[in-house]
This record gives sequence, structure tokens and C-alpha cells, in this order.
Amino acid sequence: MNALARRPLRRGALLCGLVLVLAACAPLPPRPSVRTAPLTSALHVALAAHDWTRARLLAARLRRSVPADSEAAARALVREAWADLRGGAAQRARQLVVGPSARALAAKRLDPAAWSFLGSRIAHQPHAVRTLAAWLPNPPPALLPRALSFRAGLNWKLGHPRTAVRLLVARRGLLVGSTSRARNDRLLWRALNLWVAGHGPLPLPATAGATVRGWIALADLEHRSASDPALFRRLLARWETRYPHHPARLSVVPRLLARLSLLTRYPSRVAVLLPLRGPYRDAARAVAGGVLLARFAGGRAASAGTVRFFDTGAGRSGALRAYARARRWGAAAVIGPLLAPQVAALAKSRHRDLTILALNDLERGAHAPQRFYQFGISPEDEAREDARRALAHGRRIAAALIPRTAWGSRVLAAFRRAYTRDGGTLAAVAFYRPGRHDYAGTVRRLLRVDASLVRARTLESILGQPLVFQPVARQDLEMIFMPARTADARELRPELRYFGALNIPVYALAEIDEPGIVHRDLDGIRFPNMPWMLGHEPALAPVRREAAKLWPSLARRDGRLLALGFDAYRLLPLLVHSRHPLRSPFPGATGLLYLGRGRVIHRHLRWAVFRHGRPVPITTHRPPLAPSRTSTSPP
Repeated sequence: MNALARRPLRRGALLCGLVLVLAACAPLPPRPSVRTAPLTSALHVALAAHDWTRARLLAARLRRSVPADSEAAARALVREAWADLRGGAAQRARQLVVGPSARALAAKRLDPAAWSFLGSRIAHQPHAVRTLAAWLPNPPPALLPRALSFRAGLNWKLGHPRTAVRLLVARRGLLVGSTSRARNDRLLWRALNLWVAGHGPLPLPATAGATVRGWIALADLEHRSASDPALFRRLLARWETRYPHHPARLSVVPRLLARLSLLTRYPSRVAVLLPLRGPYRDAARAVAGGVLLARFAGGRAASAGTVRFFDTGAGRSGALRAYARARRWGAAAVIGPLLAPQVAALAKSRHRDLTILALNDLERGAHAPQRFYQFGISPEDEAREDARRALAHGRRIAAALIPRTAWGSRVLAAFRRAYTRDGGTLAAVAFYRPGRHDYAGTVRRLLRVDASLVRARTLESILGQPLVFQPVARQDLEMIFMPARTADARELRPELRYFGALNIPVYALAEIDEPGIVHRDLDGIRFPNMPWMLGHEPALAPVRREAAKLWPSLARRDGRLLALGFDAYRLLPLLVHSRHPLRSPFPGATGLLYLGRGRVIHRHLRWAVFRHGRPVPITTHRPPLAPSRTSTSPP
């Protein structure tokens, strides 16, 4: 314990990991006694109200009211530490949970429900993960399958995918029954597939067994042939010849083939609703180009359906008229409209008997009818990616530099929700007006440099002579969220450096990367982007070359909209024919696609960082295995 206490850890990392361990002390608390029931009830009310001071006091009283080595004491300690952490008293919370009694409670209360809980809710920080791995005792044989699943999860988080695959393969051998084994195979496949989608193919380990090698090779071939069903079939036939007895042949391959079959069953007539005239004509042309690329890519010219484009104009009611014309034409499915007001108008209309894949999102909280899917290039998705990735690397105190626009407010709201929900603290927000080229005052206020300047001037007045002075920025920030467009980012980044934020990681959105320009002023800034835009996906290379040949200016200027149209057409068969579309994430040109609430299609993106003015893919950490749904209250 003393050695552990001496180990330097990032503030909060050990705390979050240990809170999760302690929270796993029991699957269900015992029925509270009459003496503690009022305290327990009042504690739950305080936690729900985010009254952290009262919650801490109630949890401390509850902990003193039950036996020190009991399950109830462990749960009370968890809540006390959580209230301290959420109330800003991180140091007090850390002192609470590193004590010997807390460690004893964590070590003695691991049961099947605890393993399951830890596997699904463990902290993201690598330091916390290592601490948990060191503290957990070896489980009895009956718990070994759960332990292997949990340890595989640790290895995914620590960046050891081959070890994770090996552990899940070993776990399969301990399971009884084909159903349990198939479920394990699907768990392995999902995690491995998401890893490869986020990082690219894994080299085959030379010393691994055939089963481990087969899993890695299968993920590689799907990654390489994601946009070409014919290539997928050829590569799969070679894989089956090389691994004739692999377990994936029974549990995973049939699902892949079923999805592949669906992906080739295009509706006979597809209507695409776009503003082909007016101010949004260029954006419509780019989306239409992507649809045509998907229509004719990979030898689909003979099997894909007939596509017809209908002009919606720029008015709100234009989509309703275009939809009516598409129905009279005999459309079996609809892609579009593109403009947000038109999407809202079509969602509210009464005559929607076709599957619709809208190319924009409804307002937050708006009702989405049946068979109405929303698929837009949402900056909110990118803001949530920034929040998840920062938290995954243990960066839990953030500041935000936000443009004073409606767009800026949207991305700030998305980032704030995702970041604070999962335990981060947004310590400061500063707004700037885009295009002003003078952001020194904004950056000074964000970094609290003015206080440093005041101290320097006070000292100069005392000494009676000028001083050579370097302004000092605040020292508590662990990341800066800066959703700026290229021109503004090139003004903001030097100001951040000048005022002392040299070593604070800066996270941006894809808007920062203007294609075809070398951005040397932006080196070190991280941002998520589409696989199509980063240009490092082998499966997309032939399609991108074809786009550059057919429409060079569109491919250079509007690549994101080309990718949107490309993915929209490819997704349509799944949405029309599948009862559970996108149950497994779909590797698309716009990102790794999955279906969220309200039939909104979300994206996990690839990560890049500017090096020598150009975006370079980052492969040091995987994307989350699922959309984050962690609560802000303790378990």
C-alpha cells in the first residue's frame, strides 16, 4: 500500500478506478435496516439533486452507522468519495479511498456480478486500469470466465489487442454450451472489429495459435474489402481455406454473409431529394456524386436499383413536393432531403409510407417517425468524440474556446454533455467572434493570464523598476476544446502558445482541416475526421481515385459531402430490409456507423494530429466500444 501511495498518478485517475472497484462490491445491497433506511433514502435524494455537500455528509453518517467491514459500508464509502469528487474535493476523495479499510473492502467482495460490473463500467484512464489489475485477486475457477472477460477489457483499454484476443479465445474454452460460446465469439469479433476500424489492420502475431491468427486475419479482410462485396467474397474464400476449423465459421461468418447479402439487395427505385437549384446547388452536386459513386462502385451497375434525383429547391415545402413526385414515380426508398428545415417538414408530414434516409438531423428532442432515419455530418458527433478521447486519456479538466455563433453553441452543448456526464469538469469557457484576427484578450481571460499580469505590475511598483516578465497561464487545465475553423485556428493557436499553454493538448473538429493546405501553425492539434478525408483506408482508395478523376474540384472541395452520399446509398439496403439495421457497426467512408436513439445514425471517427502542417493518423488508442451511456451518479 505504501508503494502504491508513493506512485505518482494523475489526479483523479486512481480515484476513479478505485471508486469503480468499490462500486462492484456487491450486485445488490442488502435490504437497509430501519435505522439506516432514512439515511439511505436521503442520500439518494441528495445524489439525484447533485447536492454534493449534503450527499457527502449523509454518506459519511451512513458509513459510520453500519459494520466497518460490511457491504453497506463499502457502498457508502463509494458514494462519499463520489460526492467529494463531483463536488470538487478531489484530494479529500483520494485520501478517503486510498486507506487500508477501502482496499480491504475492494479485495474481499468480488463475485460474478462484480466482474460483470467492472467489465462494463471501468474507468478509462490507463493508470486506473493498471491499478485495478494489480489489486484484483485471482478468482476461483467458477469465476474464471468472467475474470478473463474483464482482463480482456483491460487489455483493450491498455492498447494490447492481441493479448485481449488471446484471453477471449481462452475464455471460450471454459464455456459450456454452443450459445455461450457463440456469444463469446461475437463479443470478441465486435471488439476486434472496432479496434481495426479505429487503428487499421493488426499484424499477424508469429507465435500465436491458429485461432488467434484467424480472428485477426478475418478482421483485416473485412476492413480491406468494406466497400467491395465481390472482393470480400474472394478474400473470405481464401480465409476459409486457410482456417477450415475456426470457430468464427459458425458464429460470425454466417452473420457477415447475411449482411453482405442484404447490402446487395438494393431497392428497385431510389429517389434522391436534393436542392439541385439555388444557393445549395454545389452541396447537392457533391452528395449526388457520392450516390452515383456508390451506385456504380464494385461492379454494382447491373444489380443496383434505378436512381432518380428530385429537386427540392431551398424552401421548406420543397421536400414535400419532391417526395410526392417520388411516390408517383414509384420510388421504393428515399435518400434526403439535405437541408435541416426540409428534413423537419418531411418528418412532420402525414404521407410517409417509404423508408427515408434523411441527410440531416432533426432538432434535439424532435420526434422521428417510423422508417425515418437521420444521417447527417453532425459536428456534435465530433464534439462527443473529443470528449470521449480526452477522458480516455485521463484529461478531466478542460477549457473551451468557442466561436460566438449558433454552430459554436451547438458543439459546446454536445461537448459539455458528453464530457461532464462521464466525470470531466469544464472549468472555463471563452467566446470569440470569428474573423476578428485579434484574440489576445479572449485567450488571456481563458487562461487567467490577467491575474499573473496584475501580480507582475504590483511587484514592479514595489521595486520601482521594470521587470523582464513571462506571463503564466493557469496550471489546472488538462485539455482545451477549440472547435475553430482553419482561419480562426491559425490566429488562436499562436496566442495559446504565447500566453503559456504550450503543453496543454488542444482538441479541434474536422472543420479545422481545410483540404489542400499545409497548416504549419496548427502542429500538435488533434481532431477527429472521416476515413474518406484522411485518405489512409485501402478499401476506399479506388473510390476516391474515381471521384478525383470524375469531379476533381468536388473531390478536393467537398469530399465530406461526397462521402455522405456514398455511405447513404450503401446503407439503404440495410435500412429497407433488416429488422435490426446496424446492430453491428458498419465501416463507412464517413466513419464507423451505428444506430442511436430516435433512429439517428452516429459515427465513430478516425483520429489525426497535425505534423509538419499535415494531418497524420493517430493509432495509439482505440475508439469506444459503444456509445457512452455512463451515468453521472455512482452505481
